[in-house]
Amino acid sequence: MFPTKKRFTKFIYSLITIILKLITICAMLISTIVSTRMLIQTIPSKLSKQLFVLSYMNKTIIVFIGFVYFNINITKIKLLIKAITKNLNDTDRHKLKVLNRIFLAFWVILGLPAMGSYTKHMFLIIYNITWSIYGFSWIIAIPLLLIHISYGIHLVERKANKYMTESFNPKEFQRNIIIVNKLKESVNNCLGFLSFLTFYELFATICLRLTHIILNGFIDDNFVDAIQGLIEFSEIILIDLLYVFSVDYFQSQRPTVNDIIDRLSQTNQLTTARDMNSQNILIQQLVHNYSNSEYKAWNVFTINKKFLFAFLASVVSFTVMLIQLLEK
Repeated sequence: MFPTKKRFTKFIYSLITIILKLITICAMLISTIVSTRMLIQTIPSKLSKQLFVLSYMNKTIIVFIGFVYFNINITKIKLLIKAITKNLNDTDRHKLKVLNRIFLAFWVILGLPAMGSYTKHMFLIIYNITWSIYGFSWIIAIPLLLIHISYGIHLVERKANKYMTESFNPKEFQRNIIIVNKLKESVNNCLGFLSFLTFYELFATICLRLTHIILNGFIDDNFVDAIQGLIEFSEIILIDLLYVFSVDYFQSQRPTVNDIIDRLSQTNQLTTARDMNSQNILIQQLVHNYSNSEYKAWNVFTINKKFLFAFLASVVSFTVMLIQLLEK
């Protein structure tokens, strides 16, 4: 009787999950269709006055692509989280759970203001709530998920770094470095595309909306909606910046390559050419694995503070080019 009940509960859970995903996909499709219709209706007017609509259309398409990609790779993502948890001790697991709860509360608090609708039309109220749940909330959920996973890997890596200060075992240290590298490779393979979409969406939104403001001198006819949109946009920027600075901080806490080489040289006194050759091979392997252990967005760029400068330079260049193009 018990296995049958357990199987039935699992079936109900799977059915509810599928229904919720179908509702989400339908909501995202509706958002995309509505934004596309708005853009088509305004085509006869000057394109420079419709950049906000174009940016919203781009945002809904990105959200839809990200959601589909996430669900296609959901099994790999679950296995990645399990692998991270498996390599943590009880104390670190507790830290990860605490961070998860903080991020969940943070996500709910940020998503609530986006549900506010200042219109009397029932369709627009439902539409705003739908966008808040399936659009804006999704956009801020991805960076929070990436920070959460990166923090878990940081805890695993910190355990490996203890071998630098305690009784140093080169082979054990190398084994832990390989574990961390595999986890980061899994993040890049499973979630790197989502990271790329996150910054592409931010790039397109900044360029299109900044160009619109410069050319037209206003944001929206409805002041309240304009303020609400500005708040949402600011929250997205802050979350994305938090993701970049968090990953950069986690990476900066690792020992440098020179520290590793220096620690290896102090391990023991080499007396034969064979010992020296073996240690040189070990150092080369460690340096190669260690140096390539980075977070990448779809292998297009590396997530660190240097990326922000390149991002800002690209935003300025593209916006100036877009302004010159639309002014003609």
